[in-house]
Amino acid sequence: MEFTAVTFTGFARGGPESLFRFRAGSQLGILAAGRGGFSGGGLAAEVAVDLLPLALSSPGPADPAQRWNLAGTRVHEAIRRASSIDPFYRGMEAAFAAAHFDGHQIVVGNVGPRVYRVRGGTINQLTKDPPDENAGTAGGNHALQLDLVRFTPQDGDQLLLCTPQTYRSIHKSLLAEIMMQEASEPEVCAREIANSTSGESVAVVVGQIVTSAGRRGSSGAAVVVED
Repeated sequence: MEFTAVTFTGFARGGPESLFRFRAGSQLGILAAGRGGFSGGGLAAEVAVDLLPLALSSPGPADPAQRWNLAGTRVHEAIRRASSIDPFYRGMEAAFAAAHFDGHQIVVGNVGPRVYRVRGGTINQLTKDPPDENAGTAGGNHALQLDLVRFTPQDGDQLLLCTPQTYRSIHKSLLAEIMMQEASEPEVCAREIANSTSGESVAVVVGQIVTSAGRRGSSGAAVVVED
């Protein structure tokens, strides 16, 4: 699994403070968006992207669902502790999405951001949207609601992890079109998606399954949108 990512702060100021981070160059891709407190958004995002890989790699249950739930809980509690200790960071939270390829299956976990898969010209939303804004973050006073999806990847599969500002400003048919056209250049793909958001503050992580032969996703095929 190859990951690349792009962040774009946008042209407008105001609204929740956010800092977007990612982990690439491994079998785990992470996207996080923080908010709250005077400077809490940045710290909350850092906690998510730094702690989640450690929690997932620590000794624990063999069952992926249990492992991810424990990892998500560790992120949730760490943000809450930092928020309660320093009034400067009070109220900070983070939304995150991550995809991990273990050599056999891909496990996707998210709290807030969406994860799409493009396969054979069809784009699917893998994750569920939270019931409300408060349920779509880790670290707040509400209970953590982590959504998990597991699937067996196919050669050329592409994953897109994106913040709400991305999928609210770009229809998923356009997302799929960009990903398919730039299938051989993940970095270009991520940049094109960010450039298509009309100045919104966005972050995207693009992941791709590549075989040992080096074949990447197809391009030029018709885009099928499945709700």
